[in-house]
Amino acid sequence: MEETPTAAAKLCDFCGNPVGKGRSDKKYCSEACRSEANNQNKLPEYIPAINNILVKNWKILKDCLGDKEMCKMRVRDLGGRGFNFKFTTAERINDGDGDCYYFVYDMGYLLLDQETRVLIVQDDTMVRLTGPAYPV
Repeated sequence: MEETPTAAAKLCDFCGNPVGKGRSDKKYCSEACRSEANNQNKLPEYIPAINNILVKNWKILKDCLGDKEMCKMRVRDLGGRGFNFKFTTAERINDGDGDCYYFVYDMGYLLLDQETRVLIVQDDTMVRLTGPAYPV
């Protein structure tokens, strides 16, 4: 049976000093160390902003697709709904014809007709995408 270290033997996860008395799961020796450790773990400001764009893009694709398996629409109409083509989560190549599908999570689209129209699909099972995903 593994023994738990005593409070004196436990060291602060941030500075390495002894944590002292307190709860058995105490990680930090002081409020200052706890606060500094938590501040270092925060995401940079741009990450939540990018996630918001990705979620918005996903919702737009989902809304356009509705209950259908696939749909076609104009690129300008998709952009008019606020879709940002610069933000996707993956690119996949269709093994059948080599077309490149862009995905936002499980919602994907293929640019058609000299990039004036898009074909929207949900999930990579709708097309023959057996190759690896290529994160963008």
